[in-house]
Amino acid sequence: MLIEDVDCAFHDRDSEDADGITFSGFLNCIDGVIAPQNGRILIMSTNHIDRLDPALIRPGRVDLRLEAPCLTSDAASDYVDRLFPHVATRHEVVREVLAGERPTAATLINRLMREDWRRTGAGREAPTPPLGLHRRRPRIGARQL
Repeated sequence: MLIEDVDCAFHDRDSEDADGITFSGFLNCIDGVIAPQNGRILIMSTNHIDRLDPALIRPGRVDLRLEAPCLTSDAASDYVDRLFPHVATRHEVVREVLAGERPTAATLINRLMREDWRRTGAGREAPTPPLGLHRRRPRIGARQL
């Protein structure tokens, strides 16, 4: 289960935000229905970890914290060279995104998706999706689950 921008769900412990769910009820839900021992994984995202109640992010409820920092020039250039080598304007897009206030990988990908993916030279004019971003056809005889 994904809860995006969890810092916006509750403003304090005593309020009933998020359509009548109390903060206590939310914690009970996490500890019960969504508990990892029930075979479920809870992913929460926030841009403001400092606004989260310590009870929400205590060990046992949050087992792993990952930070997705802003992009660096080297990381962005390496990324586009590996995954978007066919986009002729990829380095211009990197410079444009890095000039923004808080450049993230998501911003870079969204911006690249608006670029022309046509291969240049050798008469190739058909759009080519980046590696890994196209649907694979199932092999003949493969079972659909």
